[in-house]
Amino acid sequence: MTEAEREHYLENLDETLFRGMSVEISAWAHFLILDSDVAFIKGADLAAFITALCGIETQLRFDHSVPGQRLRFVDLIDQAQLSSQLKSELHELRRYRNKWVHVSDPWDESLVDRIDQPELLRGELESWALRAVTALRQTFYWNAT
Repeated sequence: MTEAEREHYLENLDETLFRGMSVEISAWAHFLILDSDVAFIKGADLAAFITALCGIETQLRFDHSVPGQRLRFVDLIDQAQLSSQLKSELHELRRYRNKWVHVSDPWDESLVDRIDQPELLRGELESWALRAVTALRQTFYWNAT
C-alpha cells in the first residue's frame, strides 16, 4: 500500500466505525492512536502494530479498570464489553505482539530469520499492522457501532 492508500484506509475506518457518536478516549490512548497512525502511514508496520496494541491496552485500562488496579492485557480483553469476535481478534494480536516484545531467548532469531527474504517479512508485518489499526478503531468505537 502507498502512503496515500494507508491514510485513506484509516480515514475510511474512522468514517465507517465512528458514525458521528461521541467517544471518550484517554489522553494517553489518543497520543498512541496518533503515533500508530503516523507509523502506519509511513510504512513502519512493526512500530504501527506495537503502538496500536499499546493504544488498545491503554484504552481498555481506561474503560475497564480502577486506579491502582493492575490487570494484565489478557484480563483487560476478557473483561471488556466487546464482541466475542473482537475479543478473539485482540487475543490473536496480543499473542503475535508477545513474540516481538517478550523475547525470553534473545538468541532465538526465528522471527527475524526472514530478514533475508524482506518481501515476506514486510508482507507479514503489513498484514498484522492492518489488523491492529483496524482493531484499534473497533476497540475505541465499540460503543459507537
